Amino acid sequence: MRAAATSMREGVLVMRIAHAAIAGLVLATTLSEGRAQERAPAVPMDSPVPAPVVGQAPQALTDLVERAWQLSRQATAKGARAVELSAREAATRTFFAGAPAVSLDLRRDLPRDVGLPGTDASPERGKNEWEPGFSAPIWLPGQRDAQRRVIAREREVLSAQAQLVRWQLAGEVRDIVWRLGAARVEVAAQRARLDAARALEADVARRQRMGDLARADFWMAQAETRAASAAVLEAGGRLAEAQASLAAITGLEEIGDVQERPATPAALDDGHPGLRAAREAAEAARSRLAYAQVTRRDNPTFNVVGRFDRDAYGGPYRNTVRFGFAVPLATEARNAPRITAAAAEATEQEIELERERRRIGAEQRRAAVSLEAARAALEEHIERARLARDTFEAIERAFRAGERGLPELLRVRAMTLDAELARELARNQVGAAIARLNQAAGDTP
Repeated sequence: MRAAATSMREGVLVMRIAHAAIAGLVLATTLSEGRAQERAPAVPMDSPVPAPVVGQAPQALTDLVERAWQLSRQATAKGARAVELSAREAATRTFFAGAPAVSLDLRRDLPRDVGLPGTDASPERGKNEWEPGFSAPIWLPGQRDAQRRVIAREREVLSAQAQLVRWQLAGEVRDIVWRLGAARVEVAAQRARLDAARALEADVARRQRMGDLARADFWMAQAETRAASAAVLEAGGRLAEAQASLAAITGLEEIGDVQERPATPAALDDGHPGLRAAREAAEAARSRLAYAQVTRRDNPTFNVVGRFDRDAYGGPYRNTVRFGFAVPLATEARNAPRITAAAAEATEQEIELERERRRIGAEQRRAAVSLEAARAALEEHIERARLARDTFEAIERAFRAGERGLPELLRVRAMTLDAELARELARNQVGAAIARLNQAAGDTP
């Protein structure tokens, strides 16, 4: 009994020593990683989202794009991704390349007269052995700097993607703004047609009562009024659809007139958001390839193991410590898949960069040609509308004098209204072409 009690006290003492050693190693590791975590910024709170506003009418395209950007919550998403990159960068400042590990091995005699099946039971002599251990991966030469370069390139990719998303939102806003403008022009033209049709119907009704016109002429005037009323409703539906699209992307249901001036195309090697995003993606792929070429083996492992053991009850403890260092070998089975995959990604991104360069150049040329064509077409529509208006005024005077019939008046009036609508739509088309040119040039309000 005395021997058993002595063994228990010694076992408790050794256990406390082992626990203290392990706790010290864990504390050192925790403090090292804690300092890195303190430098990593916290995840930002959600940015406020602008509420839908009715009746506001900002004149600047910048206001609309800013509202679309805030409503899309892209700033919050990119901020969260930036926090991730900061945390990864902070991890490169830790002492170890990965998470350390602690271990504890125990070796004792089995109780007296106890043996495993097929073995002889041996007496309990008091054999006692404790081995607390600590191991941690360490950085390879150049690995830390290569990983930091990868993170730096990914930070540039994140910035370029944010600029790209804002530019794409600007394109959507521009498209909706000019669709809304075309719908407004059509609604105004159809309402003018309806007002003219009602006035003509009233005049025909008066002259029909006086016996100057036939009953069929009155029916024809009524049909024209119904057609104009239906056209107003159809144009109003298209206007409501454009307003709904505007509200979905900006939170506004109505805006004032938005005008743009042609911007100077951004240099293809510098300012265009689409090209910058493709270029930064290619640079990031090259940095990942460089990282794969630097880390041709898994991280070496440093080990510290303490040993406290005795051979029998009452015997002295032998306290030793062992240091170890394990270096994994660089093999083709490990390196070839990683390096070739990174090289393939870098090649794909280079090809995508060249494709984006060609696409942007072609888009800028198409936008410039489209603007010139829209301006030329506007000049033709202006002249056409002037001629149609002069013809209508002449036919209207002849109709009131009884020299022309109602069918001819209605035909000329429809031609005039179509010409004037085409003129105003052509004006809107010039503005839309300028917006497309600015979008192709990489201009972001």
